[in-house]
Amino acid sequence: MQQDAQTRNGSHFPAVKSGANEKHRRALALYAGSQFESAAELLRQTLLDAPSSELANDMGAAELACGRREQALAQFFLANSLDPENIEAVGNLGTLLAHMDRMREAIPYLQRAALAAKDPDQRVALDKLLAQCGNKVAECILQEARSARANAAIQAPRQSVPTQDRKSTRLNSSHITI
Repeated sequence: MQQDAQTRNGSHFPAVKSGANEKHRRALALYAGSQFESAAELLRQTLLDAPSSELANDMGAAELACGRREQALAQFFLANSLDPENIEAVGNLGTLLAHMDRMREAIPYLQRAALAAKDPDQRVALDKLLAQCGNKVAECILQEARSARANAAIQAPRQSVPTQDRKSTRLNSSHITI
């Protein structure tokens, strides 16, 4: 979850933004205390009051902690659409896609996150996941090619060897004169 509770895309009204920041801080505390359902509910309310990439990303993390991967994925996509420069959201999106075996979708997000990662350990982890995704995609492509070749071989008309008519090749002794 984001440690910084400030919202870049929040409301223009200071009272709403201030209230959203306070709710965000409380949600972060709930999350840190492993109260994921409560954190998710508070983040949901806060996101409605003052949508931001950080809130959507944190909401995705809370949904994931609650075991709701599809909802988490939707929040990470929302976070990315609200701020494509939110590298934490980009990394979370790529990581979740990879863990859902959606490797081809995950790769561009993982690439962006790995390139922008400031923490060397995080960069190494993202690079490893990116390499795993690349290997799995390559295996899938190879398997698809093998399947296509096998299907083509099955569907191709069988080439038959022309047979000669035995009657025309047999010598007829009655026609031979000596």
